[in-house]
Amino acid sequence: MNAISYVVAALPEPALCLPAANALRDLCDANRAALAPHIGAFAELHAGLSDIPDTEKSKVLQSIASVIQALPPEEEIPPIHAIVSPVVEKLAQALHISSQLVDETRIIIISQLQTLSGVAKGLTRTQDSLLILDESPEERAEAERLQRARDDYMMVKVREDLFNTIRNVATCWSMDAGVSDALSDFFRSITSLPSDITLLSLPAAPIFEIICLACQRQLTAVWLSLANMLVIQLDPPTLFSASTLKSTPSPEALGVISTLLPILLEASLGVLGQPGAMEANPDIVQAFFGCMDTIAKHFLVGFYRLPAGALDALMQCAVTSLSLQERYSLVATCTFLETLIRRTASSDDLGDASTILIQGHGRPILRAVLCGFAGVAPRSATQNLIELLSIVASKFPAETRTWMTDILFADDFVQSKASSEAKRTFVKAIIGSRSPKKTREAAQQFTLVARGLEGTSFGYASVNI
Repeated sequence: MNAISYVVAALPEPALCLPAANALRDLCDANRAALAPHIGAFAELHAGLSDIPDTEKSKVLQSIASVIQALPPEEEIPPIHAIVSPVVEKLAQALHISSQLVDETRIIIISQLQTLSGVAKGLTRTQDSLLILDESPEERAEAERLQRARDDYMMVKVREDLFNTIRNVATCWSMDAGVSDALSDFFRSITSLPSDITLLSLPAAPIFEIICLACQRQLTAVWLSLANMLVIQLDPPTLFSASTLKSTPSPEALGVISTLLPILLEASLGVLGQPGAMEANPDIVQAFFGCMDTIAKHFLVGFYRLPAGALDALMQCAVTSLSLQERYSLVATCTFLETLIRRTASSDDLGDASTILIQGHGRPILRAVLCGFAGVAPRSATQNLIELLSIVASKFPAETRTWMTDILFADDFVQSKASSEAKRTFVKAIIGSRSPKKTREAAQQFTLVARGLEGTSFGYASVNI
């Protein structure tokens, strides 16, 4: 405690406050268990926070929260209530400040959100729960003890007040860049996988709804990346299951996706469907298709429960994005399409959905891929296009043969250096391929020929990045 006392004494000094707050945070985080018996001293520190600038207050409260986390769950309740409730109250009051004081309101909101993020981070356990391979009886008992503490009326009320206030902040301020960044950090800190849950953790589903509504107001890569994270939390990995098979999502989680995915799609496609929008916002395109890929991995059936026309609109957007010049956007699109096609074709629960999907969109996808080989797509994305071609050709060989021939020899196929003989050789190689390796080699060779790079060291290197 001598070191803690020394650091705390420096907090009121303007020149020393920043390094002292950082040092306190690191000390408390590294010595949680040893400091827990001295929680009374940290209560005194909390009582004297008025002398500390708001900019550093979040780190001090994170320090206190780190020590609180080392207490038994039921003993965490009063101190969590004591440090969180005043912050939530101040945040709620900021929403009622005169509309003429926009800058002052923004500063207060960001500061309080940062403070709440710090508390949430402090309450998170330090060990990596994903490294736990088995759950002992003691760990199960501890989890039950934690849940009982979460069910305590005081903690339920704290979380309800916190959520309602945050929802109001997002409703009024989500279009402000500074506030949205602070909200993003808060959402990442306050939500968790079940193995990392704390007394303050909020469930993913209502946060996901807030994110989807924020996307309706202003679509950003920040909101889409948060949606991606929350989808995983809705279908968390089963760490302690004896089965090696992936469990199916819960009906409740699937219901959340079925309700919110149409909202997210409408907001996203409404923006990305505007002329030039995808070229101007590659970060949004990448985050959007990254989120769609995660949904395809965890909630595939959600795509086939969409309102009429929604999946078609999504696929048309994906096909359009395959012609983008920005690599990361194109890669994210390829990954999503590959996941959707592969998992749909492998599913026993979707009936003829695979046939309907490929009949409706297989040819446009294949045309975009082949045009990409011929020079439309950046060379650095060739491998991703090859993987997409490979999954289509392996799952639907008959359709692939017909479509490749029609596309490559059509008058409107992109101008390239590939002769008719090179095109026929390419089609024959793909249809006769029995392995991804052969498909890759054939596609790489066609790419070199079509771009006029055959026989050059530069061409060979460009398709083997």
